[in-house]
Amino acid sequence: MIDPTTEEGLRQAGYDGFVTIGTLRETGFAGIPHQPGVYLALYPSEDAPRFLPVSPAATLGKELATIPVGELEDDWVE
Repeated sequence: MIDPTTEEGLRQAGYDGFVTIGTLRETGFAGIPHQPGVYLALYPSEDAPRFLPVSPAATLGKELATIPVGELEDDWVE
């Protein structure tokens, strides 16, 4: 059975193009396509995430990129 909560499991399921958030920041988020699609963020940590009040994508002209922190916390899947 494929584990969709790990990078290895996602690779087995056919996902590719894994890039770290650090790399995205270093490249000015150049690796994010401008066309619609399905994108996945894998958070490989036991610690709860800390959501930013304003999305960095908002600086890329994506006005609707920021989602309220409470909504993100409610939607987070362990």
